[in-house]
Amino acid sequence: MLPRRLEQECLLFDPTLRKAGDRAGGAGLLTGASGCERGEARYRMCSVCQWCENDRATDPTAARRLREQSSTMVKSIVVTGANRGIGLGLVKELLKNDQIGKLFATTRNPSKSPELQSISDPRLVIVEMDADSNSSIGKAVEQIGKVVGSSGVDILINNAGVLYPVDINAPINRKEASKNFDVNCVATMAVTFAFKELLKAGAKKAGHSQVVNISSVLGSISLTWGAAGLNMYTKTLAMDWKADGIRVTAINPGWVKTDMGTEAGELTVEESTSNISRTIFKLGEQSNGLERTSIPFNPSCQPPSSTTMVSILVTGANRGIGLGLVRQLVQEPSVSIVIATARNIDSATDLKAIISPKLHLVQLEVVNDESIAKAAATVAGIVGENGLDFLVNNAGIFNKGKLSDDFSRAHVMEQLEVNTVAPLMITNKFRGLLKKAAVKHGKAQVANISSTLGSLEFAPQMDTPFPTGFYSISKAALNMLTRKLSLEWKDDKIRATSFCPGWVKTDMGTDAAALTLEESTVPLAKLILSLTEEQNGLYFRYNGETIPCAQQKEGSIKEPEYC
Repeated sequence: MLPRRLEQECLLFDPTLRKAGDRAGGAGLLTGASGCERGEARYRMCSVCQWCENDRATDPTAARRLREQSSTMVKSIVVTGANRGIGLGLVKELLKNDQIGKLFATTRNPSKSPELQSISDPRLVIVEMDADSNSSIGKAVEQIGKVVGSSGVDILINNAGVLYPVDINAPINRKEASKNFDVNCVATMAVTFAFKELLKAGAKKAGHSQVVNISSVLGSISLTWGAAGLNMYTKTLAMDWKADGIRVTAINPGWVKTDMGTEAGELTVEESTSNISRTIFKLGEQSNGLERTSIPFNPSCQPPSSTTMVSILVTGANRGIGLGLVRQLVQEPSVSIVIATARNIDSATDLKAIISPKLHLVQLEVVNDESIAKAAATVAGIVGENGLDFLVNNAGIFNKGKLSDDFSRAHVMEQLEVNTVAPLMITNKFRGLLKKAAVKHGKAQVANISSTLGSLEFAPQMDTPFPTGFYSISKAALNMLTRKLSLEWKDDKIRATSFCPGWVKTDMGTDAAALTLEESTVPLAKLILSLTEEQNGLYFRYNGETIPCAQQKEGSIKEPEYC
């Protein structure tokens, strides 16, 4: 068990790990942990406060400095989605802290929030705000701004979220899938941007201000996607807003007994929110951009030699990476059928110039469900009872923009629709053909073309705030789709893997890129054809290097986290 004195002085506990740690004789701490052992006491000290028992011997004032940091007066905190669950619990816990001046609790409908209304504390201000409505967000910011004045907002806690169940083994409702992104990720972006000036004012007065995004590593595919996008948003925003003194951190509340978490949750609301509340007041500069416990590197994730494939489909094959892959795949002796899709076959001149009896061109508009269904029917006629061995989700777009810029919901949702929702819809529609191939040949494979810009592992290494925020968020969510498919379709012998093609000289990559199309797609095509069961759910660069991949933690939830 972690010594009580350390527990009191280093309060950065991840509630999910803490409960498991208590049973296992250890305690889990929040983000960026590294292993420490003291005899039977096994625990992980956080890099946020960056000291452990060894350090205290050389710096006896460390604990005192941490206590002084937490005692600083916090003039104002905003908690969204405060009418129930985690949000309501946070309001109750935060108001126990005498150092808080004003606490603004937002809810879509205050009159229908009786438990929130029942809290009697002069510091509590209930504010109406619908995170789905830009005008409602604007009114809430204006109302809060009048109260806080030039002191601004010290802490913004983005908690509002929903769970629309999406079963990737059943026909998918595009509207519901998109709604998960809109509420769990895009709405958070809109709210945070609207509060930027108040956060800047808070940072100017106090030296820094803080955005806390309540994220998750649990739940259904839909919620996890939204959380994956939210985590990437956290990292990108942390870089973009650092110069303004605004820090951004994501916190996992654990599996909590709420309407969303159900009674099966491992933690009560009080157990989760009490630790979150203490954690928030301990966040320092080192926590900026962090969101979860680090995943250890697995050096064994390397692709083996090639294997035989029968049929392969590539989306977005009219140009760029998709076109390059088609050119390489038709030359592979192990491939008998290459199906190349494009939004408009008539205008795909480079694609039509490829002469090969293996090649079949199919029209497919990835954001149109009717077009997807027609393409699936056409492909079924081509592959017959053998099914489709390989589906390469390559089609994608890149909408430039920094999270500090003014942006519209439509701009963000277009990126998510094409880069994340479309691969889900296409993969779901082609599942029957993939299952046929798996029955015939023992396996089928989904390959999602992603990017290291969507890697939560590498985002902190990007020391320049590139204008890729929306793109990164969509690719992070795509990586989570890969992980979920690899788990949920495993019994059908359908595998899923993500790939980064590198920075390539294409219309998207521009001529400034480091790789030619051939330098990327020649090894990428061979890598795709070489996949085995060991690579299911993992993440590779075009040259076979593993992008730090997930490992299952002993004694943890059965579902592994991802890159």
